[in-house]
Amino acid sequence: MFSRIQALRPYLLPILGVALAMAMRLPCALGEETEAPLELEQVEPEALGATPKLSEADGAYVMDAGGNVLFSLNPDTEMEPASTTKVMSAMVILDSDKSLDDIVTIEEHEVGDGAQLADYGQGDQVPLGELFLVMLVYSGNDAAYNAARYVAGSEEAFVDLMNEKAKALGMNHTHFMNCHGYEAEGHYSCARDLAIMGRYAMQNYPLIAQAVLLREVSCTIRGFPSVLSATDRLLDTYPGARGIKTGAVTNSYTFVGAVGRGDHQLYSAVVGCESWSGRFQDTTAMYDWCYGQLSYEPIADTRLIRQVNPFAYDMGLTVALRDQVNTIGRFWPMLQERKYRTHAPAATDLLMSGKTYGRREVVQDHDVPSGTAHLATDPLPVRRSAFTRFTRPLFEGV
Repeated sequence: MFSRIQALRPYLLPILGVALAMAMRLPCALGEETEAPLELEQVEPEALGATPKLSEADGAYVMDAGGNVLFSLNPDTEMEPASTTKVMSAMVILDSDKSLDDIVTIEEHEVGDGAQLADYGQGDQVPLGELFLVMLVYSGNDAAYNAARYVAGSEEAFVDLMNEKAKALGMNHTHFMNCHGYEAEGHYSCARDLAIMGRYAMQNYPLIAQAVLLREVSCTIRGFPSVLSATDRLLDTYPGARGIKTGAVTNSYTFVGAVGRGDHQLYSAVVGCESWSGRFQDTTAMYDWCYGQLSYEPIADTRLIRQVNPFAYDMGLTVALRDQVNTIGRFWPMLQERKYRTHAPAATDLLMSGKTYGRREVVQDHDVPSGTAHLATDPLPVRRSAFTRFTRPLFEGV
């Protein structure tokens, strides 16, 4: 993995010369790169309502880091995944034994009218790592095709690997016919499957998680240096946005996204949107709604003694172990289970005063973190008593 990160380093650095790239670029497919800067409607928390207010999406899905479903709309309705397909292609590339330093000889390939192309020329010599980034960041179909052909020998063989991985991930309403997402009979997915794919890619492929944060990627096209801009407009407009991939086919826009606030990560997908901006607006509506549902409750109280231990330097004294600071946890109300996990010394261990010893963690369903409270001993020991007042078992909540 380290060698692959090294291979991508030249492309992950900040890039200058965007104006040159814009002058050289061909028209983009379906307006992916030609729209005005995205302006998102700001929603006040009190206006969130019982469900997200979606304006365009025919299918939508949001899950947290543990895979818990927070919201869904027609989650299994099969629709065009468009260029979100390239997330699966990226995983298959990284699953292969090919090095990202390998040089790929470009083969021009007719994808279809309006396809998003970086415009590589026949015979261009391009590192696989560059194709990987151009495919994910700029959504170049020619980059995806040539990467797939190099990795598996043919696009058809590569697509077989994509479908095998989709099946292994439980994407039960997904079938791929190509490596880039251009419209094709039998090429389909759904909001649930795309969110599953996005979450898995972000959690298990660090290079994908890094790539989809890029605002632009440098490359060499037909012998000339170029800079291609990202198609994801949420990166600069929504706090905590972390990618992942846009998609567009005729009259249908798609977005697979990720966002993070503290320990609470969300993974989402919207399909069947009517406009370029509608997919982003509906995605942010879901994010606003989900984060607006979080409840805030105390999980640590410094007034409560969690445990009493013998003092390390005088067995006639004891030292109290308690929450180090008052702490508030954040909980999804739609998830019922709460578990408190304590990492602390045994009650018979000798402890010093004024030291940190362990922590208490609170998690919800599928181990979704809600908060952590550290434990510390009091600054001064006290004379051993026959009983201890105002103590709480370590495994209980506040």
